[in-house]
Amino acid sequence: MDPIDDKPYIIARLPAPDLTNISCPKCNSTNIIRVNSYPRIIKDLGTKTRRKFVEFESIHLKCKSCLSIFPVERDEIINGLSITRDVLETILLLYYNFENSAEKIVRLMESLYSVKLKRSSVLKWVNIYGIDYCQKNNMEFHKNSEVSSGYFGADGTFPKLKFLSDTDLNDKYREKKMDVPWLYLTELRDGSLCAIWEEVKTNKK
Repeated sequence: MDPIDDKPYIIARLPAPDLTNISCPKCNSTNIIRVNSYPRIIKDLGTKTRRKFVEFESIHLKCKSCLSIFPVERDEIINGLSITRDVLETILLLYYNFENSAEKIVRLMESLYSVKLKRSSVLKWVNIYGIDYCQKNNMEFHKNSEVSSGYFGADGTFPKLKFLSDTDLNDKYREKKMDVPWLYLTELRDGSLCAIWEEVKTNKK
C-alpha cells in the first residue's frame, strides 16, 4: 500500500469467505484443506477527498485429491492485483469506452477517486484484461499504441510522423529515408523516452 499522508482514508474489511462449498477448480473434488493465509490491503475507488482501501484475508487451499493449490476467489478481488475489480473496470472503461491515454487515466483516477496509479501498471492491465473486457462489451480489442517508436522531421515543421511497432522497428529503422534530418524516439519499459538523432555533417570554413 502506498504511504498515506496527504488525504484522509478509510479501510473497509471484507468478511471471511465461506469455505464449506468450495471445490477444486482442476478436478472438482471437495476434499480441500487450507494451507496458508495472510492479510492484504489493496486500492479501491474512493472519492475526490478521501482514499479507500480494502483489507481482506488472502487464502490458499490445497486439493488432497490432485494436490493442486489454488487461491480462494472473491467477487471484489482479482487475484494477484493491487487494485479491486471496481478499479480495474473503471480503468478499462476510461481506456476503451472514452479513449483516454494511460497518462490521462492516471490523472483522472487520482482526481476523481483518489487512486494513485503508475502509468506502466495501467498499460499492463489494459493489455492483460482488455481482451475479456472488449469481448464482454462487444468491442474491438486493440493493444495500447502508446509503447511505440516513431520518426519525425527535425526541420521545424515536423512534416512527417509515423509510429512503428516493435516487430517492424529494426527494418524500418534501416530503410527510413527523409529529406530532412530525423529524430528517432522510442519509449523504454520504465516509461522514459529515449531520443536518437541523425548526425548532420556541416562544412567547416
